[in-house]
Amino acid sequence: DVDGIHIDDYFYPTTDSSFDSIAFNKSSYNDLSQFRLDNCSRMVAGMYNAVKTHNPTALFGVSAQGNVNNNETQLFADVVRWSKEDGFVDYMAPQIYYGFENSGQPFSDVVEQWDEMLKGTGRPLIPGLAVYKIGNEDTWAGSGSQEWIIDKKIIKRQIEKSRTAANYGGVILYSYQFIFEPESSLEHAVNDEIAAFKPLLIQ
Repeated sequence: DVDGIHIDDYFYPTTDSSFDSIAFNKSSYNDLSQFRLDNCSRMVAGMYNAVKTHNPTALFGVSAQGNVNNNETQLFADVVRWSKEDGFVDYMAPQIYYGFENSGQPFSDVVEQWDEMLKGTGRPLIPGLAVYKIGNEDTWAGSGSQEWIIDKKIIKRQIEKSRTAANYGGVILYSYQFIFEPESSLEHAVNDEIAAFKPLLIQ
């Protein structure tokens, strides 16, 4: 008796061709990437169907990696297909754990990319927001590495941006621990962020 089933972004653990070479060689495929993409798609579709068979009103969704290209080329998760076609998910909740100034994956661009993928499907976009980065250096963000330290209202701005999406269905704050049990050195920064975005959540 649950409202839904939600899975994280764990699909293929490696791009090493030896990982599934026996299964691939026994298959009818001649393209390893497509073989892996289809394997993951069958798994997701199977989970979706299992949920709906047991409880048609329960929701099934995926918290995929925010980087669409990485999903396809590293995890072999065909998030474009799952977003656009029926029978895979009821919503998408990508981990858009990037700042606005991230040099490779700026937050606004990524939200818009996912929103466009879901256009016309009726499936909500529920961006995951990285509250765990508040007050910390964003090591892989390039020129935006200091953004989470400097910007005291980044989560508030991200919620506001997310709400402009045509398919907006809410946000997810990852994770509970970093909001309610922050490290002592980050407590002030976290409290500043909470004070900034809390009014948006109680409107």
